[in-house]
Amino acid sequence: MKISNFAREHGISARTLRYYDEIGLLRPTRVDDENGYREYDDMAAERLRAIRFYQTVGFSLEEVQALLDAPEDARLAAFERQRARLTHQRDRLDRLIALLGPQEEAKPKQASLTSLLSAFARAFHASSDAPLFHDDVIRQLMTDEEYAQISRYILDGRAFLMPDLLDLPDAEALQRLVNTQFAPATVARTCFSEACLQTAIRTGTQQAVILGAGMDTLALRGVEVPVYEVDHPLTQADKISRIRRSALSSAATYVPMDFTLDDLPSRLREAGFDPARKTLFTWLGVSYYLPLDVVDDMLADLAALSTRGTAVVLDYADEGFFTSKVRRVQNMIAMAQAAGEPLKTALSEAQLTALLERHGFKVYELLTWRELQARYFAGRRDGLSAFEHIGCVLAVYNGA
Repeated sequence: MKISNFAREHGISARTLRYYDEIGLLRPTRVDDENGYREYDDMAAERLRAIRFYQTVGFSLEEVQALLDAPEDARLAAFERQRARLTHQRDRLDRLIALLGPQEEAKPKQASLTSLLSAFARAFHASSDAPLFHDDVIRQLMTDEEYAQISRYILDGRAFLMPDLLDLPDAEALQRLVNTQFAPATVARTCFSEACLQTAIRTGTQQAVILGAGMDTLALRGVEVPVYEVDHPLTQADKISRIRRSALSSAATYVPMDFTLDDLPSRLREAGFDPARKTLFTWLGVSYYLPLDVVDDMLADLAALSTRGTAVVLDYADEGFFTSKVRRVQNMIAMAQAAGEPLKTALSEAQLTALLERHGFKVYELLTWRELQARYFAGRRDGLSAFEHIGCVLAVYNGA
């Protein structure tokens, strides 16, 4: 079976298969000497299923490679170590989620803690005296009890996040904590991406795709083009239940997808997405949580779905992120790790530009965190400022 057919049958991108070949994880059964075409058989399919199983239970690609050819006793020992590691992560995450209050048994699994905190930050900022964007919907997706629980969760963390706030009244401390730690990156990427969307619509963009949509409210606030929201099935089910509970009307087409297993181009096409139409993709609050090879694969998928003039908006962590001495940057890294959602990738401007250009995207506008500060936050007196080492970029597809 040729690589394209094998990829389609097993819901994986051909690019990922080529990458697996490059690192020796999954070799083609045969490579045609004349045209170089890769071909795969049933044994390759069985090995791919094993790879996906190991990835599903949390093994890295390096660990998977070692496990595939390891003797049975070594695999069993690795499984026990992974079970202990996952149990530890679950217990730690359960303690964090417990701060948000109990869930009803029949309720779909909630969005990730990161997604909920981002939604809270949007709602908190939208209700402030001087909001940088208008969003009267996000608050309706959260119950009063949930909003109060997240407020308490944030306040309970002040000794770790900002110990100098311990003596302040709760209301003042909460505002300082949200404006300093939780809102800046969310507010900046919202301002940037929604400005890009309005410009794109004026210049002929016909559809929008929100990747890792989480609690995004664009399709709930009225938009002039069709919107496709792509997210994990459980996260998306939770959001849909919130929309129904709030009696809101959504213009989105929902595309449930497990990014680690499913093929994005296939899932979008099945949902009615037309690659021939000029599109704006937004991919926000995600890239720095992923390994670089996964970011690369995503850009390859977006290129496969793009016509000339299609654009992608994303935010990124710069090369100084992981070594930053800034307290709130260190806090972000620690909180993501504690929530079981560790940060993984940081890129310089040159690295990001080269990565985009390799897939046919030319950088149209790139704002570093200092430029975001100048554009959106200059002169504010509420403690809200651009988050260090998190920038935003708009890139336009010109063809491979």
